[in-house]
Amino acid sequence: MSAAPNPLPRIALKELRESLRDRRTTITLVLMPLLVYPLLGALFRNVLIATNPAEAGPVSVVFESEADAEVFQQVFQEGTALLERAGVLDRRQGLLELNLTMPRRPDDALEAVVARGEAELGLRVAEPAEADDPDGEPAPRYTILTRSGSPLSVETGRRIVARLRAVNEAAIEARLREAGLSAEVPADFATEAVEPTGGGAISLATVVPLILLLMTATGAVYPAIDTTAGERERGTLETLVAAPVSRLHVLLGKFVAVWAVAVLTAGANLIAMTATVYAVGLDRELFGENVPWWSLPATAGLLALTAGFFAAVLLAVTSAARSFKEAQAYLIPLMLCCLAPGGLALTPSIELDLAWAAAPLMNLVLLAREVLSGTAPPLPALVAVVSTVCYAGLALSVAARIFGTDAILYGGPGGWGEFLKPPSRPDGVPPLGAVLLGTLACVAAFLVLGGVPGKLAGLTDEESLAAVDLPTLLIANAAVSLLVFVGLPWAIARWAGGSTRRTFALRTPSVVGLLGGLLLGLGAWAGVFEILLALGAADRIGDAGRLAEFGERIETLPLPLVLACLAIVPAVTEEFAFRGFVLTRLKVLFGAVWAVIASGLIFGVFHVVKDLGLFDRLIGTTLLGLLLGWVRVRTGSLWPGMLLHAVSNAALLSIASYKQELSERFDVEVSETAHLPAEVLAAAAVSVLLGAGCVWFAGRKT
Repeated sequence: MSAAPNPLPRIALKELRESLRDRRTTITLVLMPLLVYPLLGALFRNVLIATNPAEAGPVSVVFESEADAEVFQQVFQEGTALLERAGVLDRRQGLLELNLTMPRRPDDALEAVVARGEAELGLRVAEPAEADDPDGEPAPRYTILTRSGSPLSVETGRRIVARLRAVNEAAIEARLREAGLSAEVPADFATEAVEPTGGGAISLATVVPLILLLMTATGAVYPAIDTTAGERERGTLETLVAAPVSRLHVLLGKFVAVWAVAVLTAGANLIAMTATVYAVGLDRELFGENVPWWSLPATAGLLALTAGFFAAVLLAVTSAARSFKEAQAYLIPLMLCCLAPGGLALTPSIELDLAWAAAPLMNLVLLAREVLSGTAPPLPALVAVVSTVCYAGLALSVAARIFGTDAILYGGPGGWGEFLKPPSRPDGVPPLGAVLLGTLACVAAFLVLGGVPGKLAGLTDEESLAAVDLPTLLIANAAVSLLVFVGLPWAIARWAGGSTRRTFALRTPSVVGLLGGLLLGLGAWAGVFEILLALGAADRIGDAGRLAEFGERIETLPLPLVLACLAIVPAVTEEFAFRGFVLTRLKVLFGAVWAVIASGLIFGVFHVVKDLGLFDRLIGTTLLGLLLGWVRVRTGSLWPGMLLHAVSNAALLSIASYKQELSERFDVEVSETAHLPAEVLAAAAVSVLLGAGCVWFAGRKT
């Protein structure tokens, strides 16, 4: 018997055909880009002209007489030639052109003509004064009148002054040479333009990504409303849900259709923007001289990702609406909220790093800005893409919980209550999708909230930590970890129908299992340290960034505070999230071995991301994660692994705090560049063997 055909393509094609048949979709898809981008191009062009006289064409300058204009014209041309020979001006980039005019009325003062805007500048030529040098010719005095508040007028005046100054300096140098004197000056100088790395003004190039992304989102708005609330209002959604097709297939078909319309809108916007930019001559100003070949296809791919993100989010919102107007009421504040992070991303001082790469929408705008400039950093770009995919998946899971429910279809009570009500799960463990998306949400939340403790403690971009309130930093970090890695997984597990005791393996452990965790913790740290030392990573970790100074500072703090914030809290939070929330579902689906391996790798990668790309931590933390996973699976409880983790952290911190005492009293030297003493390694090996034996004998079938 042949398998039933997949209904998803047919549903998606039906929804797409109905969306494209609608005139309002066609207007959004085609006419909006054709109208918006030429207007924006003209606006940007006017802004550029207002600040760049070379792009403005001939700039009008008014004189009192034709004779004054002729005198100035000669000096202006001479100054232009001098600046060209000096390499200051480049004809290929355009030269300043002036339109020399006279007042329309003979009795008009130059100030009045400029003030009325009939000319950008006025130029008064005073009568030549007697020359100081009997052999020299009398020189006229020029007074340049610019209009305040006009960038074009002020910038043109500045360029005229540069030419007059060049003529004066050339004349002075010639006279000095004739007199046999040196033309050297006591304070020679030169200026060079340096491209900013942050903190500069907002440029046109920073606005383009936000416009593209918001226009892409606009293309998904109407199809999302029409395929959910619109069908409900027309009375066709009940028939569709009653069809012999799962609600998930129906929702995914609608998602594909909304995404396809948004992608078509993105393509139309990208084509219209590119054509407009080149048509009005803004390509060099927006994208620079050397645009990488991959920028345009990368931008297209990024817009497709944006379309998927907004399609999922919009469907999650509109699925809860019972009418077209209600859906519009939901989406208007949502789109306004999107402007806040998008506008914040325009700030040049905010750059795409690992923290911002996890911020929804901001990461897309920042990544689009970096792609268009050809400077996208690989690791933050990857985090931005992966996190956006996860947010879209989370939004789709929310939509799947709401779409087609009785409360939405028939207007019954408790639409949101039904959504928030946990489903019944026989195994008491959240589904894989909730676990994966929840894990990524935890990492993203940690990256976003991880900067808050530093702000509270006075941490700045300066290298020194001397002014930082370290106790506040430690306590705030611990609070963020508890919120993100305990509170968030617990909330997601409960929302997805998981049992807290079953999901997080909170069963009471045996005494032998706890003893095994304690002994393993007392010895495992030494093995991880030796492996890192053999790979040459221990000293690099110790010297990375501010870690070295941080290690010195914590030695001055009370040891109980350090152990509570850096040993106990990380052990509790990370075990709760990785060996509880993650490992339990992986074990149900793939078995104990693959669950331990996968959770260990996730644990290692998390520490690399958390430490901003410090890949030297990957091996050590992954090995520790494998050991912790084995203890969790073998004992069937989270508590022995949590004890192991806390004791291992506490051992490392205690040794770091009492390094000098160990050297003076016991002649034990501990350093990031030297192997541990043989007696320490022997004691650690015995402790690990005894602990492993206890865990093995404490094992029971779970």
